[in-house]
Amino acid sequence: MGITRFHCFAVIVALASGMNPLPPDEDENSDETPISKEVCTSLEKSRCLSRLENVRDKVCDLEITGVLMFDYANAVPVYCNGHEWLSLPGENGATVAKPDAKPIGSSPDNPGKSCGDIKENAKNAPSGVYWINPNPSAHRDSFQIYCEMSIDGGSWHMCYTTDSAVRIKTEKHYNPGKPYGTVGYRADCSSIPFDEVLYVDHESGHRAWFSKQSSGSIVAARTDYNVPGSSNGLWSPHGVASTDHNYQFLLCDNSDNSNRFFPGYFISGYTGCYKQCGNWCGDSSSPYFRTDGDFGGGSYDGVAFNVNGHRRLGKKKMSVGIRL
Repeated sequence: MGITRFHCFAVIVALASGMNPLPPDEDENSDETPISKEVCTSLEKSRCLSRLENVRDKVCDLEITGVLMFDYANAVPVYCNGHEWLSLPGENGATVAKPDAKPIGSSPDNPGKSCGDIKENAKNAPSGVYWINPNPSAHRDSFQIYCEMSIDGGSWHMCYTTDSAVRIKTEKHYNPGKPYGTVGYRADCSSIPFDEVLYVDHESGHRAWFSKQSSGSIVAARTDYNVPGSSNGLWSPHGVASTDHNYQFLLCDNSDNSNRFFPGYFISGYTGCYKQCGNWCGDSSSPYFRTDGDFGGGSYDGVAFNVNGHRRLGKKKMSVGIRL
């Protein structure tokens, strides 16, 4: 049989790797498939993939971005985009980036719009630090943020890690010296729209997240950070959060010293009274998820994770993230 375009692709890859593309006993007029039994890249021998029946199960990571291979099981050429194997443009109607393109989110000049955008472009994208720009039309600079890609499907933008207090208006710059999961990690979540909030207790490994019941998203930069809970409606619990309550959400920061409370992204139970950043309705029974309520030395010290927080608590390392 003749050489198909798929065989041509295999031959090209074989030539690029310094291999003889045709077996020694065959020529292009042979009835046998005129390709080598092995198609290797220029990678080290240990990563040379033979007869790629399950190429899409092989490791595709940033180290081999742009590598071209041939998927015999599906009879299509594929390439590694840094996270997963994808068919080349035009195969089965696929529209994908060029093989030598940088993965979305890998650099400031090729940011994702969000962690969800990055995951949509690479379903197997791992958790890690990525570049995003939620509003490129506003000529905003790209910035780095940790994307949590595994909890409940992933796409979480992790805003901060703390064991005490946080000022979400001003503490929003990523520092590589304080990576996600260590006290002091911060990222700029102010322009990211969200309708879900995630809390991670690093001591127990427990996670809880909450979904806004009403339509419409929240963008921190568009609020004054201290609107009453009634403006954000009721929220539904997931993970380890108690299902005995509906919940409410507050976005509080005392950077302008307008009140003494600034527990960050603050979730607590709805007990018939919508809270305000400076008035917690005397709620001493429902579960709270908050950072230090009055920045140390007061009646609402410490971090609350799934316990009542209308009281002084101890330090606890907790991370908070958001997604839409």
